[in-house]
Amino acid sequence: MTPNAGHESSSWCIDALSFQLTDTGNLPALTASYALEDSFGMELGVWEMNEGTTDDIEEDEIFIVLAGTATVRIHLRGGFPGTELHLAPGIVCRLSQGMQTTWTVHRKLRKVYLAPRIPGSRNNVSPPAGAIISPDSHPII
Repeated sequence: MTPNAGHESSSWCIDALSFQLTDTGNLPALTASYALEDSFGMELGVWEMNEGTTDDIEEDEIFIVLAGTATVRIHLRGGFPGTELHLAPGIVCRLSQGMQTTWTVHRKLRKVYLAPRIPGSRNNVSPPAGAIISPDSHPII
């Protein structure tokens, strides 16, 4: 991302090739992520999931919901208390490494996340410095 510049998050479009079909026996869910910035050992990115349900084992991350609604069930395992999170635009959340979760997205969910950079995780493709993510999915330099 360009320092000292604003970016309109509603126009960010994730390349359809980065979507992955996740089928856990529930409704299949499509998820995708795109790393916007990789600095200081942290990754800043955008993540989307369509309507559906999927299970996950979380990594450490903080995120803010930009669009959509979802329920995230944190399972009573690994020392984490069982609880449900209700996500909607403006909600800020922190997840911890090892949490076992079930995501049920009611309306297509889009969030911006900040997480420690883990090689091989999420989307390892970052746009070049100074790039803006355009509505047609191609970085503009």
